[in-house]
Amino acid sequence: MDAFFSFEPWFDITGLTSQDDHAAQAISLVLGKKLKECHFQDAFEALVRNIAIYGHAGIKVDWNWDFKVLTKPVPVYAQDALGQPVLDPNTGQPIVLSYKPQTFKVPMACPRITPIDVYDLMVDPDGGIVAQLTERTFIELKREAEAYLEATGKPLYDMKVLSELENTIITQYPTEYDTIIIRLAELWNVYDGTCTVITFGEDSEALAWKDLRASYRATAYSPYKRKVYAGPAKALWYGPNQFDHKRNPILHTSYIKLPHEIYGLGAIEIITDLTESLNKFVNMVTDNWNLGINRRFAYDLNADIDHEALNQFNVPGGKVPVNGDPNKVIAPLPLFTPNQGDYAILDLYKGMIEQSSGISDFYGKGVGSPTGNKTATGISSIISESNFRFKMFIRNLEMDILQPLLAMCVSMIQQFMTDEEEVAMTHQPPSFPKWQMIDPSEIIGNFEFNLVAANYVDSKEIRQRNLMAFENIAQQSPYWKQGEGLRELGKVMEIRNINDLLKTDQEVAIEQEQQQQQQMQMALLEKTVNTEAAVEVAKHKGTMGGGGGPTSRPLKAPRTGKHPGGRPPTRQHEGSIPGSGKTSIARIQAQNHGANAVGLGQMGEVNTG
Repeated sequence: MDAFFSFEPWFDITGLTSQDDHAAQAISLVLGKKLKECHFQDAFEALVRNIAIYGHAGIKVDWNWDFKVLTKPVPVYAQDALGQPVLDPNTGQPIVLSYKPQTFKVPMACPRITPIDVYDLMVDPDGGIVAQLTERTFIELKREAEAYLEATGKPLYDMKVLSELENTIITQYPTEYDTIIIRLAELWNVYDGTCTVITFGEDSEALAWKDLRASYRATAYSPYKRKVYAGPAKALWYGPNQFDHKRNPILHTSYIKLPHEIYGLGAIEIITDLTESLNKFVNMVTDNWNLGINRRFAYDLNADIDHEALNQFNVPGGKVPVNGDPNKVIAPLPLFTPNQGDYAILDLYKGMIEQSSGISDFYGKGVGSPTGNKTATGISSIISESNFRFKMFIRNLEMDILQPLLAMCVSMIQQFMTDEEEVAMTHQPPSFPKWQMIDPSEIIGNFEFNLVAANYVDSKEIRQRNLMAFENIAQQSPYWKQGEGLRELGKVMEIRNINDLLKTDQEVAIEQEQQQQQQMQMALLEKTVNTEAAVEVAKHKGTMGGGGGPTSRPLKAPRTGKHPGGRPPTRQHEGSIPGSGKTSIARIQAQNHGANAVGLGQMGEVNTG
């Protein structure tokens, strides 16, 4: 789950060519919705469990032709005495009194992902033929045949054989023929591109004892199990592969692949002996502690001992009678309690098991276990210490299962999606619509798939540090795309809903355009104010000149110390002039010639002495 589905979306779709790229976003939204509707992750988890236990398992990628029941609100209109709807005089529409729920059937219209039991899967060693055994109730068989014929105009099964099978079942089970289970054997031939579907029920003994689990199931709920069709085999279909992708819909892989072998090694098989040895040593340590705590005593058989009192004293280890004196009457037997060095063998075997299986209990180690803790570099370093065998298993799942599964699901969506699909655009800003209608013509194209959440290549911590170091260098360059870089950082750091935290490219472009317009308006306003101020100053100078125009000299300031339109004559922007406060003949002469009027009222004075 961490390797493939650590964040959404866990896959990325790009166009195979420039002509296909326009449909990548639309098909990505539709595929994400369809995979959730078919509960893909549950089926994938069952597949991984089967592979880890048995070493090899398969999964079938089919299309679900069944129906689902939905509920919609239906308006209840006001009616007159004649039962006619009452119209609203303002709008002319019928008056709605209330709404009531109404159920209706709609096609599932999504892939059907089915994990295949290891005993129900048959694979040709050359890889050209794959078969599986599956089950359908007759009503499901009939319903999906009708839905397929209605949607495509082609038969899913041979209608004549299906009718014969129905007559046979009705004859044998007249009251419960709809619930009769039909076992089907599907054989997919990759060489000639054909598919064969036959009923399978004559070899009841093989079906009952295909594994030991059948016997346990028989005793558990066999009285309640539905009846199974056990008549002669009937060929329901033989013909070309009905999918446009023309691939084998049954995918399979192994935990550990072996050359020229279909069934590989599972995670349990390769550590069985090591696990038994580990259990043996654990039992030995437990026995030693048991002997150390539950003491055993040896006593002289000829001695007069009150055994009743001794038993009441609680001797859980037991008593050993001897003919003679162990220490005259009674004495405890030697004991041994394990010391710290005795537990080292347990860690040794645990390490061997982890190395053999490739699976490490890194979660327990990461949060701090009492022994063998390796939290110096955190959980990421523990993952990186895992055996390469486990990383190869993750790669097998990607290349053999997920990549072709996504490709086949997209092809089936393009083939069977006939109506517009309403897709929820979750976590979008209010300015964007929450729902988007996608037309079938918008998803046509060829695509490539990338599992963006796969982290088996290297450590997450290393990827995070490398990307952050690159970001510090690249953000100084004009080639750095800031939005894409931040989104990639969020993915690597596994920040949930990273798109909610970052603005979209459209929002950033709109804000930048608004800032530029605001700066231009401010610059224009400042220029206008400066121009108007200059005009007002020029007009003011013209009035002081007695109408002589802009070049007229201003009138002499009155001796009141005030200058028309100017600042107070004794106020200096630079502060007081050094030496002010002194008296001198120069100051007196300056005042007589208008020094105060030009702002030199505080010109320095020197001492005449």
